[in-house]
Amino acid sequence: MATANHPFWPLPVTMDQHFQRIERIEQLLTRRVDEAIAARAEYRRLLAAAAALRTVALGAEAQQTLGELIEARVARLIVDARPGSQS
Repeated sequence: MATANHPFWPLPVTMDQHFQRIERIEQLLTRRVDEAIAARAEYRRLLAAAAALRTVALGAEAQQTLGELIEARVARLIVDARPGSQS
């Protein structure tokens, strides 16, 4: 067998041992792929959460800015409505 003399395959290597190693490698790869898929899904959930937080923060900032504009406009209207105002 060609793999029997390979440094990564210690002697003796039977066909059963060879297939058992292949099965263990397949299981390990399957587990790693599953972990990678789960990690990618978690990453996407975190990106979505970050986008939602950014939207909320921008919405809060816009709301505050709008509130400040309204307050400034109301204050200006009050000043303009006073008797003797020169606006």
